[in-house]
Amino acid sequence: MTINVLGIREDDAWCAIALEMSLRGYGETFDEALDELNRAVEAQISFAVQHDNVDQVFIPAEPHYFKLYADLKRETLKRRLLDLEATGLPDYRVGDLLLPEPSGAAFRRAVA
Repeated sequence: MTINVLGIREDDAWCAIALEMSLRGYGETFDEALDELNRAVEAQISFAVQHDNVDQVFIPAEPHYFKLYADLKRETLKRRLLDLEATGLPDYRVGDLLLPEPSGAAFRRAVA
């Protein structure tokens, strides 16, 4: 399973938002923000599982972020199909983040 991620450049930093979880990660690059977000997702899921309250994990981000994600994903796919560079969208990125498996190494790392 994956989580939809919207990346937004704010001033000189990137913010990666896990849309289904309303969690954020920050970094100088989108990849750094995504790495921080991944750690936050792992920690949130670990905490929820340990406290038998998984429902607390899935608190969605604001609706306008979902619309922006859908618009950007559609534009990104269209550009790929037409073999066009993704120019003109320097302040936004879309991506996916894999949910950690409860038995996987990433989940154990979050629990440890």
